[in-house]
Amino acid sequence: MADNILKKWVETYPIQSFVILTYGLTIAVWSVILKLYGQVSIDELFGTPSSIPLIYLGAGAPAIIAVILTLIASGRAGLKDLGRRFRNVRVGIRVWLLALGIPFGIAFGCVAIFTLISDDLGAADIPAWYAIFPPSALLLFIAGPLCEETGWRGYLQPHLLSRTTPIKAILIIGVIWCFWHIPLSFTPDTTPVLNTATTWMIYCLSSIVTAAILMAIVVAGRGSIFIAMIFHWASNAALGQVVMPLYPEAAETAWETVGLIQLGITAVVAIGAVMWLYSTLKR
Repeated sequence: MADNILKKWVETYPIQSFVILTYGLTIAVWSVILKLYGQVSIDELFGTPSSIPLIYLGAGAPAIIAVILTLIASGRAGLKDLGRRFRNVRVGIRVWLLALGIPFGIAFGCVAIFTLISDDLGAADIPAWYAIFPPSALLLFIAGPLCEETGWRGYLQPHLLSRTTPIKAILIIGVIWCFWHIPLSFTPDTTPVLNTATTWMIYCLSSIVTAAILMAIVVAGRGSIFIAMIFHWASNAALGQVVMPLYPEAAETAWETVGLIQLGITAVVAIGAVMWLYSTLKR
C-alpha cells in the first residue's frame, strides 16, 4: 500500500519530488561537510580521504535522486531507458562538434574581443604542460557533469518539456540549477565567487543561457545524457582551465570583463538555440 502511494506521488509530482529531494540531500550533506571540515577549499577537501564520499554524495544528489525516482515511478524499464540515454554516444559528428566547439569557441572568442579593446591580459605564454592538456581540466568531468547531468538533463528536462514550453523549461531549469549551488558556494573553488547579489544575478543568467544551449544539444542528440556531460565539461574547462593559463600576468579585473563578454556571447548563442528548438520541436 505504501509503495503504491509513493509511486503515485512521484508519478503525479515528478518535478516537485526531484527538486525537494535533490536540494534536501545536497544541503544536508554539505552541512555535514562544513561542520566536520570547515570552510576550506575543495582541493583541501579532496586531500582528506574521509571527505570524498560526502563530496560525491552531496554533489551527486541530482543524479542519485533521478535514479531513485525513475526506479520508483518506472521500475527497471525506466532505469534501462535512463541508462541507454546515459551511454548514448552515437549522436552524430555535428552534435559532437557543437558540444565541444561552442564552449571553446566562446572562450577563445571572448578573449579575442577583449584584446581588441584592452591589453590588460598581458602577453600570452604557453605553459610547458599545455601540450598534454591540463590534468585538472580532465578531472572537471567527474566533479560536475558526471554528478549532475543525469538529474538536470536526464530527468528534470524531459519531465518539464512534457508539461510546458521549451522557454519556460529553460528558465525553470536554469534557476533551479543556479541556486542548487548555494551550499557548494561556501566551499571555495567549487563555484565562481558568489558573495553579492550581483554575482548571483550574473551566475543565474549564465545558468539560464547555458541551459538553453544544453537543451538544444540534448534534443539534437536524441536525449543523450552523455553529450550533455561533454558540453557541461567543456563549458567548465574552456575558459578557466584552458584559456586563462595562457595569460599568467592578467589582472583579476580583466577576467571579470572577459566573463561578462563570455556571458553576452553565450546569450546570443542561446537565442539561436531557442529558435532552433522551437522550429525542431514543431516539426
